[in-house]
Amino acid sequence: MQAQTSIIKGTVTDIHQKPISQANILLHDLNDSTQIIKAVATDGHGYFVLSQLPTGSYKLSASSIGYDKTQIYIENLSQDIKSLQITLSEKLIELEGVTVIADNIINKLDRQIIFPNEFEKNNSMDGIEFIEKMNLDRIVVNKENNTIKGLLDGIVQLRINGAPADIANIRAIDPKSVTRIEYHDMPSMRYGEVEAVIDLFVKRKESGGSVSLFTNNSITSKIGNESVNIKLNHLKSEFHLWGGQSYTHLKKNYHTNKSVFNFEDGTTLTRYEEGLPSKYCEDMYYAGLSYSFLDPDNILFVANLSYDFFDVPTSTEKSYLYTDKQSEILINKIDSTIYRDQKPSFSLYFQKNLSNKQFVAFDIVGSYFNISSIDSYHETEDTITVTDIFSDVNGRKYSVIAEGIYEKEWDKGKISAGLKQNLSFSDNEYRGTLNYDSKMNQYLTSGYLEWSAKINRMNYAIGVGGTFIRMHQKAEDYSNIRFNPSLKVGYMFNRNAQLRYQGKMSVEIPSLGNLNNVQQAEDGYLMRRGNPNLKPVSNYSNLLTFTFNKRNISSSLDVNDIYIVHPMLRNTFREDGKFITQMQNAKSAHSIYITGSVRWSAFKRRLSVYARGGYRYNENTAKDYSHSLSCWYGTVGASGTYGHFTLSGEVRKDANILSSEQITYRGQYATAGIDYNWGNLKIGGVAGWNLRPFSNRVLGLNSYYSFDKRSYMPEAQNYFRIRLSWNFSFGRNHSDSYKRIENSDEDNGIL
Repeated sequence: MQAQTSIIKGTVTDIHQKPISQANILLHDLNDSTQIIKAVATDGHGYFVLSQLPTGSYKLSASSIGYDKTQIYIENLSQDIKSLQITLSEKLIELEGVTVIADNIINKLDRQIIFPNEFEKNNSMDGIEFIEKMNLDRIVVNKENNTIKGLLDGIVQLRINGAPADIANIRAIDPKSVTRIEYHDMPSMRYGEVEAVIDLFVKRKESGGSVSLFTNNSITSKIGNESVNIKLNHLKSEFHLWGGQSYTHLKKNYHTNKSVFNFEDGTTLTRYEEGLPSKYCEDMYYAGLSYSFLDPDNILFVANLSYDFFDVPTSTEKSYLYTDKQSEILINKIDSTIYRDQKPSFSLYFQKNLSNKQFVAFDIVGSYFNISSIDSYHETEDTITVTDIFSDVNGRKYSVIAEGIYEKEWDKGKISAGLKQNLSFSDNEYRGTLNYDSKMNQYLTSGYLEWSAKINRMNYAIGVGGTFIRMHQKAEDYSNIRFNPSLKVGYMFNRNAQLRYQGKMSVEIPSLGNLNNVQQAEDGYLMRRGNPNLKPVSNYSNLLTFTFNKRNISSSLDVNDIYIVHPMLRNTFREDGKFITQMQNAKSAHSIYITGSVRWSAFKRRLSVYARGGYRYNENTAKDYSHSLSCWYGTVGASGTYGHFTLSGEVRKDANILSSEQITYRGQYATAGIDYNWGNLKIGGVAGWNLRPFSNRVLGLNSYYSFDKRSYMPEAQNYFRIRLSWNFSFGRNHSDSYKRIENSDEDNGIL
């Protein structure tokens, strides 16, 4: 006898009728759920077959990772079922946190890959504070004025998922969404002339979106900023809308100054200035809209439109002047400025992954600057006008930057090449006491070729770049070609210790503002003049760095030597009875930086103690002068978290700066803060103290014109600020890609 058997055939799909492959189909005896009669998996079309089933009652279950399990009861099966349709619903699973005890830093030749822990992400107010908590070597973060710059005062390029970002975008990041940081402390040639690159990789939504709000306002003075970011995601598209403002409104600014004028006949005039409380107002507004389309590992397209508006509606300096020869005669001085700078811009970006590990990217950026500046300077003795200077400047500048890069990888190395074209057209009108018109066109063409590879424990990269410069101003035409080679070598002693060297030559291009063939009066003695004869500058840099990172300790030691041939330095000289200040190509400039840092953390990095310090030497040599400066600087700080509260404190002494013939003495500061973290909402307060009586001091060393100027900002000398951030997100994440090119124009072309 042969028992009667049946067949069950069917398909498994999701709620969108898309087939689900490799779904598990189990058939149990209805009276004994532990007994599995048959088990199969669906094919690529979601199809399955259960054959040779005896007559009986069964329970059929269908399951797949990411979907809710479905069960179907079949009673008294006696004939075939040929088209059973099973639909599985998506299942969202919130996984428990996983703690991995391991080194969180991976050292590469040109960068460090850093994986933050949950403590650092959950206890950061915004993206700026998050970067500060990471204590990156040679990076200076100032939360009070929202700046991130290099230890050598160079540019730090900011990126999110590889795409270019400004400080407002970084501030709007929800730190909990950051998966890793790529800190390029020896950036490759495709990033341009920057000191470092900080790239935050964050989770991007596949569907849904996010909203973030941030405020940082002082309760002791009218200083603060606010921002809002809104992102909406649908499949491969993302829309991003952002906006914000920052403001500084002070009523008690003043300064003191001692100026010494030396004349050709050997006589000297010393002027003393005693400042009076004066107003200063500064507002900045920004907004933008972007759209991006991402097909992971294939195509990325980004379109961006932004608008920046910087406004100084009131800037007034009031003071009394008197001389050493006529101390009883007081002169009233009023120096007022009204300034507006508007900059709309757009950018289009496209990148594509090709076969055989090839990659291409193209970028175009257009910017328009519209500048209006009105300055008036008056000196009166009783009711008699001694000096009356008026300046009305209106400037317009158009710029277009286009760039393309190509990359190809092999098993033994990678080659990268790029070409960039920069076109700038400026038209400036200077009216008032002195009248000038200035029109200037600048054309820059640059390219690079870089090869990087690895041999056992040694990594290296060799590159060469070139820049063709052409400038046209009235009847003057200038062109020049400069080359800039680069070499990087790194040796890994083990997974924790690495020694690296970088030697490179870079080119610095004069700004259009300094190239303007115009002259402006600053007061009754001083004149400021542009210099159309400025030439590009070659910088020679050598950097040796040693890093050691293991578990709870990270440390580094850097030695940087920079030599500049014919640097652009400011000089003051006598001409036609006036003291003329002008940027000129000098003989040389030499700088040495020695910096060390160490960070120790414990209790899963809930307690962190760090110290950073070093030595700085600068020397400037020109035809008529030679000045040098040596100084020490350092920072010591700690932060600790218990429960929802975080306490932090820091004491720092900034390095003094020698620029041309001026020394800027920077401050000594102490800060203390407390933050409370409650889910998506964070609120905190921070107090700061300037340990010096003045906000800023600048010492002039010129043999014709020297000065000692000290600025005071009583309302901002000591402060207490309230900070609040709220981040809300919804939807699903997916894999991301990143942009390789970043371009922007920050030179407004005005002297």
